[in-house]
Amino acid sequence: MLTTYSIGGKIYESLYSSNMNLTSWSSTWHKNALRRWQQPGDVTDVPRIEYSASTIANDRYLLDASYFAIKNITLSYDLPRTLLSKAGISGAKVFGSIDNLALFSHLNGMDPQYNFSGGTNYSYSPQPHLSTGYRAALLKNRSPRSPKGVETSCMTIAFAPAHS
Repeated sequence: MLTTYSIGGKIYESLYSSNMNLTSWSSTWHKNALRRWQQPGDVTDVPRIEYSASTIANDRYLLDASYFAIKNITLSYDLPRTLLSKAGISGAKVFGSIDNLALFSHLNGMDPQYNFSGGTNYSYSPQPHLSTGYRAALLKNRSPRSPKGVETSCMTIAFAPAHS
């Protein structure tokens, strides 16, 4: 099993920032813009939105970059040699492996692991990937090509989910 993690650190949520600070009237607004301050007396956690040709980065969009990721789990099983020898097989193994199983983070959809600039611009998590297969060593007559009398056979099948 392979895991990675980060505790602490900050990441600048630039996509959210750009959807909350409009640089053109045709920009897409984030749903939180509906909670924005609009008139005196409004109580909200979202400040007034202003149209501007440029945005100024500030600490409002700095988020905790802590995460825990399960990168790989591999399981294998060696079949008992007593059963295999009757079939002329000297050894066999079945295995399965899954990569990028899970990411636990409070960031919605964005992955704090894969952006070196400290921001979240289009840093989506890699898709999970499942591999299964077998490896078998077959007993054969000794030959110059296989002096120990063993020939190996192997097959791996990989699955990746379709994009939705």
